[in-house]
Amino acid sequence: MKKSKLFLIVGAVIFVLAVAFFITKSWHLSVLSFALVWLIAIIVIRVILTPLVVVLVRQREADENRHDKS
Repeated sequence: MKKSKLFLIVGAVIFVLAVAFFITKSWHLSVLSFALVWLIAIIVIRVILTPLVVVLVRQREADENRHDKS
């Protein structure tokens, strides 16, 4: 995986965390709203990170298969 893609993914995760932190600090939320904001942030982060993990695992398996065949 290229470093630029990794940089974009890490940047997106930091952006999601920053937005969630900003919302919870600047708005006067009830406990339920606070929990909902962070739950949504966690779900978005998982959606961002899942493809990264899948690509890394597939890449590693392909490297191992190439190494075993040699």
